[in-house]
Order: sequence, then structure tokens, then C-alpha cells
Amino acid sequence: MSSRDVKTEIIAAIAQMDDKNMKTVLILLVGVLDTVVEKIDAMRADEQGLREAVLNGHSSVHDAHHEWLARKIKDEAEDAEADKVSARKIRDGLLERLLWIGLLAIFGAGWVLK
Repeated sequence: MSSRDVKTEIIAAIAQMDDKNMKTVLILLVGVLDTVVEKIDAMRADEQGLREAVLNGHSSVHDAHHEWLARKIKDEAEDAEADKVSARKIRDGLLERLLWIGLLAIFGAGWVLK
């Protein structure tokens, strides 16, 4: 339901009211509603002002913060991938050394025993 629909419904309710006090309250409510709608429309029209209000004076650096955060996330993802590669290299190097030690132990022991 839009504010225009609410206003129409309030005006229709005012037309059916017998109580003058209630009519006065509803007429005041329509006026308040119109004022609020005008202020919201004016705020939405001033994008830079709205941005300043929402970001509490930080709008000049807001986009830079988003860019920094995106770079930070990307860097951390790349670091994590580099860590995986490094861990694989260490593991593979250790396995290779263990195999060589095992082969040397098997063949070396055979050579020494001859």
C-alpha cells in the first residue's frame, strides 16, 4: 500500500466521521503524512546528501574502503592457494626423501652385506 492509498483511505474515513475531534485528528494526520512524504521524496532526490547522511561523513572514503576490502579478500585467497601449493611441495619433498632413504637402505644394505 502506497502513501497515496493511505491518504485516500484517511480522506474517505474523514468523510464518514461524525465526531469533529476525530475528523480534526485525521486531517492533521493527512497533513503530517504529506509532509513526511515530501521530505522523503526530497531526501531521495538528493543522492549525495543522502549518501553523506547515511555514511555519517565517510562517503568520500566509502568506495575506497570497498575496493581495499575486495583487494584484501583477493590477496587472502591467493595467499591461501600459495600456502596449499607450498604445503604440497613440502609434503612431496619429504616423501621423495623418505623414498630415497628407503631405497638406499634396501640397496645399500644389500651392497654392504656382499
